[in-house]
Amino acid sequence: MTEISPLDRFIDGMTVHFGVDPAVTRESGWTAAPMEARAESRVAVAYSLRRHVVVPCPPGREGEVVAGPPTSPEDWVDRMTALGADVLGSALMQTLGPDGLRGVEVAEGYELRRVHPDDDGVRDLVAALLDRNDAEDAEYADLELDALDDTIVLALAGDGSIAAYASSRPWDEVERFGDIGVLTDAGHRQKGLGSAVVTEMCRWLLEDGIDPLYRRDDDRTGSIRLSLGLGFVPATHLVAVQFPEA
Repeated sequence: MTEISPLDRFIDGMTVHFGVDPAVTRESGWTAAPMEARAESRVAVAYSLRRHVVVPCPPGREGEVVAGPPTSPEDWVDRMTALGADVLGSALMQTLGPDGLRGVEVAEGYELRRVHPDDDGVRDLVAALLDRNDAEDAEYADLELDALDDTIVLALAGDGSIAAYASSRPWDEVERFGDIGVLTDAGHRQKGLGSAVVTEMCRWLLEDGIDPLYRRDDDRTGSIRLSLGLGFVPATHLVAVQFPEA
């Protein structure tokens, strides 16, 4: 029996999560997926999945989000903004490709360590890392001191401080995927440390039978280089908008 690839498992799993038959992704077109959970947030997201675009959206918006249908995600954004929606952003979600992980070892003078948030000294080290770095970078890495993930990889500098941080949490929409976040300390960049901690996190996840998932915003060029260099491939590109209150 042929093992399904992480890419196919992720795309099929996301489609099922949206209540749509995965078979539609083999054909071009657009499909609305009304979800009650989106009623309060008023958020609609266009996911490019294989040849198809699936749009989970607030109930009652089905006709609007796929009317036409749009000719491209850019055309879709134009149509949604014409309806008064605000653009929230766009991103790429990636899984490991057919060649698997292309690992990067940690630079000389640094030590990799797998830890959990309640290990001795971990929270103090993370607090110091957050104090030294921009809050926007921490937000992008989903790094919050009061909500640390259970699996953490640190690259420690010679003085014991955190030079790079990676963590992962289960991806709720699809089983067997771990969503990775990474933050490299501003004083230790351009040394491949982000790639090194993500490599070690991927190894840890794979050892536990979990597939790594790497998300990045379209404007994060450094994150693009990191993910492609490690063997990640695009699984879906998404664009999110939020409709005004009724």
